[in-house]
Amino acid sequence: MEGPVRFLIPEGGLSMIDTPGGPFWDPAADRALFDALTATFRPGPNRRLTRLPHNVNDPAFADALVAAFGEIAA
Repeated sequence: MEGPVRFLIPEGGLSMIDTPGGPFWDPAADRALFDALTATFRPGPNRRLTRLPHNVNDPAFADALVAAFGEIAA
């Protein structure tokens, strides 16, 4: 995809049950996925990947999504 596009990676977990102590909490597996995505991502003037320390359900991650969308929708 040539973009404009933003990819945001929620390093704090991919779901409500992918949190510390949750049944799907597996930081090593998440890290492997995120590292593979980062390694194969081709950045460009209209494509950016951002890794964030939040869970996908955290308000801070939602705020970052809204901000990223605002960058490309304006």
